[in-house]
Amino acid sequence: YRNGKSNVGKSSWKSTSLFLEIGRKDIWTAVDLRPFRRMMESGELKTSKSIAFELLSYDILLLSPDDQYPTVNY
Repeated sequence: YRNGKSNVGKSSWKSTSLFLEIGRKDIWTAVDLRPFRRMMESGELKTSKSIAFELLSYDILLLSPDDQYPTVNY
């Protein structure tokens, strides 16, 4: 989800899929994007326009763990 709307299957999904690889599937993950932004601005990090947009738009990226179906606990 981005700005409250699902992006799965849309062209904008590709720009966030790279960031999803950073997180773990079993815990919440907070990623500070500011160091990546500084690297991009200094020319040390080369990226596509869509990923640059993500780096310039947000400071922190919060990744949730994968959803799981409830299990019976009795």
